[in-house]
Amino acid sequence: MEYRLFLVILLLLTIINSTSATVKPHSNITLNSFVMATAFSSRRLSWLSSSGDFAFGFLPLPTNSSLFLLAIWYANLPKTTIIWTPNRNKPVPSNSSVILTSDGQLSLRHPAGTEI
Repeated sequence: MEYRLFLVILLLLTIINSTSATVKPHSNITLNSFVMATAFSSRRLSWLSSSGDFAFGFLPLPTNSSLFLLAIWYANLPKTTIIWTPNRNKPVPSNSSVILTSDGQLSLRHPAGTEI
């Protein structure tokens, strides 16, 4: 149920904000794109909406930087304000990823590659 709600919210944000994997105005996330949960800033942690108002991706837990929440949040506020997360009580480990598959589905994956 939560996954379906998540997909609906993400779809609405994509339609309304023309979400972008490369932060180019009015471009869409391409199939087989992914974001990865990692503490290293050289890796992409989120997709940003073209307006810059929203982000979708991984946020490290304040109490444990090797665990992450998959979330949608307001991107321009000084304090990160989460709008939605499906895994508040079950954070994922570093190097987990979310992939927009070739058939348009979102898949949350463990670092070993198994779907969560």
